Parts: sequence; structure tokens; C-alpha cells
Amino acid sequence: MKILYIIKKKYYFLLLFFFIFNIYKAKYNTEKKRRDIVYGITKNFFKTKLIGNSNNILDNIEYRVKWCLGNWYNTSYLITKNNKYYYSDYSSKPKYPNIKYIMRDTPQFLYIDNDVWWSEKCPCFTKTRPLGCKNNIIILIEFNRHWESVFNLSKRNKSFDKKKSIAFWRGTTTGWIKRPGNRFDLVTKWFNKSNKLDVGFNSICQGKTDYKKYLKSKESIKNMLKYKYLICAEGNDVSTGLKWMLYSNSVVLMPKPTIVSWFMEDHLIPFIHYVPIKDDWSDLLDMYKWCEDNQDKCKNIIENANKYVQRFINEFKSGLSGIILNEITRIYRKNIIFEI
Repeated sequence: MKILYIIKKKYYFLLLFFFIFNIYKAKYNTEKKRRDIVYGITKNFFKTKLIGNSNNILDNIEYRVKWCLGNWYNTSYLITKNNKYYYSDYSSKPKYPNIKYIMRDTPQFLYIDNDVWWSEKCPCFTKTRPLGCKNNIIILIEFNRHWESVFNLSKRNKSFDKKKSIAFWRGTTTGWIKRPGNRFDLVTKWFNKSNKLDVGFNSICQGKTDYKKYLKSKESIKNMLKYKYLICAEGNDVSTGLKWMLYSNSVVLMPKPTIVSWFMEDHLIPFIHYVPIKDDWSDLLDMYKWCEDNQDKCKNIIENANKYVQRFINEFKSGLSGIILNEITRIYRKNIIFEI
């Protein structure tokens, strides 16, 4: 009997192992398939329909490529010596593995693999750049971190009318207090000041221990979606959660973005895609009251914001993002000359 018990136990263990293994395998295959389409490795026949029938300027490949390349769209540059941003097929391993899919035909390039909030003088590929900067070249990087929550959002979302009438924010202590619309001003100004505003840090990082007194509970996206109004505050660069917030059935309240990425945050329009807040957060409670008094307008803003995000989702599913990336790197190879 004891032998039979041991055999059964091992059998159930093996069943459990293969069950979990197949779940992770399916997840990996889904992510790999999505990645290959997003970065233009796998073609998708939907792309022709998307490009041909769209009147949205963001679907215009030439416009998108010019926006991403900035000054380097039609400017040549000679690189004659190595620098800290230099990568090549032979000597460097970038921090983010997906960069090899983007740059697969570009053996040499300049690339900053961290959060970027400054403007570079030389033609560097970056995830982000300051508003108005035309030197940093934007590429699509850290795709899963910034977009996975968007693809999974429909499973968690509630209708606007069923949500709590509270403006909510949680985040960690990234960023700088001198930046307009920073999260430190938000928390110090409104922490426990109103039962309509629930703001606080969920963790401390970057040595900012002075803000421990502003700690509150860490909340999942599922819990945050219970609130009608989601506050967005930039950290080191763009807010990672902005995409899923705009794709939810909640209204986003935020200052004008100061950093842009592949998401083209500079094309978001106040009172069309989000409710604007002053850079010092002084009118946050007033704008909360405006939202409460204008529920139909809030629903229109949500609809517009959802459409804005959906456009990028269509881009990823169709392979248009891969076409744009391929064109960016093609022009880069033509205009940027390496003599190293």
C-alpha cells in the first residue's frame, strides 16, 4: 500500500508539473508571437488594411518616422571615436534583449539603455526624451513592461458608473522634485487632506527616506480600477501606468507630460484624452469637483482616451510598429556614419 501511495503521489506531482509547464509555455509562445509581430519579424496581412483606410496622422509612416528620428531624419553625422553609448554586434550586450530585434540590420549604433529625461547631442536611440527634444531617437523598447497590463486590462475593468468617486494615486519615490508635475509635490500637498483624494507612496527607493511618512498600502491594478479617477504622475521618465490608465474606464487626471516615448504623449490633448492639472497640483481638488459635476464629459474623455490607446494596440497587432522601426533604422544607417 505504501508503494502504491508513493507512485500515486509522484504521478500527481508529474501531472501538476506538466500542467504548470504548459501554462508557462503557452504564455511564452503568446509573448514571443506578439514580440515578433511588434518588431516586424513576423508579417501580418492586417497591416495593409490598417494603413490604407486610416485618416489618423499617427498611422502615417513618414510622420511617425520623422517624429521618432527628430533632427536625424535628414541630417548626417560622423562618429569618429567610441563613447559610452556605443554598441556593436561584436563588442556589446545591451541591457534590453529586444534591442537586437530592432537593430538586427544595424551593426553599430548609439543607445542609452536607461530611463532618459535629458537631451543628447549625438544621435542616440532612447526609450524616452524630454518634451520638445529632437536629438534623442525614439524606439520601442521595454514593450512588456509598458504594454502587458494594457493587453490584460479587459479582464479587470468595471464600468465608469460602478466605480468609487475617489481620485487615486500610488507609486514609488522615483523622479525629481524640481520637475514640473512631480509626484513629491502631489503627495506632500494632498496626503490625507481630503477623503476624495487617496494619494501616497507605496514604497521608498533612490534613497528618498524622508518620504517614509507618506507611505500607504500597495494596490494592484485590479484594485485601482475600482476608482473613477486615476491620477498620473511621472517618475524618472514617463509614467509606466499611463497606457493602461487611459485604456481603462476611469478618467486620468494629470499635468501636461514633460517626457515622451513611443506612445507620443505630446499628442494627448487636455479635456479630450485626460483632465489637466496644474504643474504644482494646486487645483487637484477643484478638478476632481469638475469631474463630479461633468460625468458625461468624463465619459467622452474616457472614450477618446481608449481610442488613442487602441490605435497603438492595432499598430502592434498589425505589424505597423515593425514597419516604422525598420524605416527608422534604415535612415539611421544612411545618415549616421561610423569610423570606429
